[in-house]
Amino acid sequence: MSEQFDRLIEQAYQQYRGPAYLRSPMVSCVKAGIRLMDWVVPGATADWLGNRFFTPRRVPTRASDKEMTALASRIESLPLSNGKHAVVYRWGSTGPSVLLAHGWESRASHFGRLIKALVEKGFQVIGFDAPAHGNAAGCQSSIVEFIEIIEQLAQQDGGFDAIVAHSFGGLSVINAVKAGLRTRALVIVGAPTHFSGLVTKYAAILNLPGRQQQRLRRYIEGYFGIGEAVWQRFNAYEGLQQVDQPALVIHDSSDDIVLRVEAECLVNAWPGARLAETHGQGHNPLRRPGEGIDMVMTYLAPLLTSGNERDNPVA
Repeated sequence: MSEQFDRLIEQAYQQYRGPAYLRSPMVSCVKAGIRLMDWVVPGATADWLGNRFFTPRRVPTRASDKEMTALASRIESLPLSNGKHAVVYRWGSTGPSVLLAHGWESRASHFGRLIKALVEKGFQVIGFDAPAHGNAAGCQSSIVEFIEIIEQLAQQDGGFDAIVAHSFGGLSVINAVKAGLRTRALVIVGAPTHFSGLVTKYAAILNLPGRQQQRLRRYIEGYFGIGEAVWQRFNAYEGLQQVDQPALVIHDSSDDIVLRVEAECLVNAWPGARLAETHGQGHNPLRRPGEGIDMVMTYLAPLLTSGNERDNPVA
């Protein structure tokens, strides 16, 4: 079944060009520069592309980000096994605990509206900035670091009543769930599910020739040190048939970053997952008032009245 999902997603992204901002004149110049570099120094070009694959753009800090940082009741540094650090935030001090996992090139404060809604209803919220994101130092990050942060926080806090994860954070949380992480309520929003598809999408946006795509894949395999096994290792839907964790999977009809086929493959592979759709809220429907936040709040509401039994999941 996973091979069928691989093909469906790969085909969907073959002609992918991304949202409008990725079709700007500046991006066109970058594409032309890459083609020239590939012709002159193909090896160095592959190394540069591979390096960029693990290098998120720093999103400018806005007033709303500073506000959420100021509202945090605690801010901590979380050391990782590779010497890097994540920044951990806590809002609220009582009630069911909710971990928020941000996406690539995002940060904990981007959940600001959801955080305020959760705390107001009586939840306590934990969020983090992964290395090279938000207020965390560094230039690069990877799915391995995201997974380690999630697992460390779960161990440190004795688990969470709920986890809400967006995009790359969702892919990371699903991998942690497959490794044994459990929670009473799990929400996955706009998440990529096919790890190889991330490269296909990246290559399609930059219009990379086939030989350069292969060099890029070899670079990524070397980065993780497990060769071609990396593509199945981090696939979200690989091995989900045996996972007993219920989940709400949310996808927006206007998401032009992660296509609907990824959410469909995820719920088809995951017996405990169900798909819900928001409309017109883009890739992250949790950043603005509307269906996305309403769905999450409704899904988590039973946690406020059903006690603290961690083995009593929300279906």
